[in-house]
Amino acid sequence: MGSNYTKRYSDKFKRDAVALVASSGGTVTCVARKLGISSQGEFNWSMQHRLV
Repeated sequence: MGSNYTKRYSDKFKRDAVALVASSGGTVTCVARKLGISSQGEFNWSMQHRLV
């Protein structure tokens, strides 16, 4: 059965992860795998960053 625990990341970590996608030229999925986070989470952060 899955865990009910949700990992929280700092705003700085999220900004750095989004910047890494932009600067590396890699895909969101590729960068997310390297960071050990979900690609959906990384995608959401990227979309939020674009709206700000």
